[in-house]
Amino acid sequence: MTRRSIRSVTAAAVFAALVISTLPAMAAGFWECRAGVWVGVGAPRHAKPLRACGEKPSLPRGESDCRAAGGRWGRAGLFPKPICTVPTRDGGRACGDGQECEGTCLLDTKGDRSKMFGAKPQGPATGVCTRARPVFGCMVEVTRGRIGRRICRD
Repeated sequence: MTRRSIRSVTAAAVFAALVISTLPAMAAGFWECRAGVWVGVGAPRHAKPLRACGEKPSLPRGESDCRAAGGRWGRAGLFPKPICTVPTRDGGRACGDGQECEGTCLLDTKGDRSKMFGAKPQGPATGVCTRARPVFGCMVEVTRGRIGRRICRD
């Protein structure tokens, strides 16, 4: 009976070690906002987000507010009426989730259209925060340290 319990403990320990050793391969690290504090999940290799935890800035609605925020007022995407396109402070920074960015966290496809329209890319990923918001066009999001959904926003 003692032998059996030793074997089961050993098997459980081996299983736990195997699961723990494969965790980094399952997702790249990312930052998550918990109770107003940025917490690293999966040991992110990129810097903590610039924006305050829990705050996602809203888009200015009028032309004067847009210009005061440093934005560009005009047509964007397929919108027939002008909207505000605002630069982000964290544009170009590494990210593991859209929650980390003022804009959106996107997979850097380096112009490879097959990553957007070919077989769906999968696996762990670190993305790049967009340089402006809102963002239009076809893109691949990075969510919770993994390649997320492909979307087209017009």
